Amino acid sequence: MEICKRLTIVDLPNKGVGMVALEPISKGDVIARWFPHDKRTIAREVKSLEVFEKELSAIEDANERSIILNHSWPTSDGRIVVGARDGVFGCINHFRIPNVIHTFDASVWTTTACTSLNPGDELCYNYNLGSQYDVRTDKFMIGFLALCDSHGVQKRPSLGMTQPPCHLSEKDLLLHVHNNKPLKSSVPAPRQDNGTTDCTVWI
Repeated sequence: MEICKRLTIVDLPNKGVGMVALEPISKGDVIARWFPHDKRTIAREVKSLEVFEKELSAIEDANERSIILNHSWPTSDGRIVVGARDGVFGCINHFRIPNVIHTFDASVWTTTACTSLNPGDELCYNYNLGSQYDVRTDKFMIGFLALCDSHGVQKRPSLGMTQPPCHLSEKDLLLHVHNNKPLKSSVPAPRQDNGTTDCTVWI
């Protein structure tokens, strides 16, 4: 990943964790770039929903199955992509009116501000512009959502991710910055490649 602005990951009320700005960001500014072939962004691909379901059924720990499902999504051609569990790309939460936009190209994903952001503002993206859980009606998505439902995991933004972006006060922001260091780029350090095979998981 390449972090272009000062950001940090913090605990947010009723959201778990989220990504917030530590400096003013103007509309149109590039915030970060992510590399899908880096396994710190995507851990692996599974060739089909059937194989993925078989893998899950072999895991006895229900919490572990839930974590995997929460970090996974189906491609349009029936593969399942498992995002990096400790990656920060997935810390950008959903809201229907986003303040950031992801552009997905084969070799790099770019996050850009679509509104101006102030220090303490949470970054939010509309998941239906990417994963399209509420939009897609193909058999792969229907099957994936049914699998998630069977394990008590809700992936549809409209049913469980409707809160607007949070904003941390200056006092809270200073506290969080003390406890959580700003994100650092992992380039030009060597990338941990082999995250995905063909890097087209959202194209």
